[in-house]
Amino acid sequence: VLSAQVWLTCECEPNWKTQPPPQCDLGRNVAIAQIIADVFGDIILILAPFRLIYKVRLMKAQKIRVLAIFSTSAITTVVSLAHAYYVLSDGGPREAVAAMVEISVSLIVANLSVVVAFFLRMSAEDDTSSSPAPLKFTSIVTFGSQPR
Repeated sequence: VLSAQVWLTCECEPNWKTQPPPQCDLGRNVAIAQIIADVFGDIILILAPFRLIYKVRLMKAQKIRVLAIFSTSAITTVVSLAHAYYVLSDGGPREAVAAMVEISVSLIVANLSVVVAFFLRMSAEDDTSSSPAPLKFTSIVTFGSQPR
């Protein structure tokens, strides 16, 4: 919906395409819609795991780690608010840079859980002996229902 709104806004005013640095002025409506969508989405990403993790049997350190990873979505909210500020103000190159920073931060936050798990696994492997460990099956943590 946000992409369609940006596309319609920019296509209704095609004069920006002939300017030396082509930059569409998105305006107030697009900024407000982006702020609402970003804040609402990030609140869901931050608060939804709390209820699920509360019921899962994990060690306290594991719960804190998982909640911390999901809470990093607040960083994307801050960056998206900065981007919305530039959309509401003059726009221009600062708006484009803010958009790229927002996309980069969102990508980092989205992949953070994978990166953290990778480093934790590497540190756990460093603590073991140098010989390869035999294949073993461990329990899988699931969110939602209790085991039957």
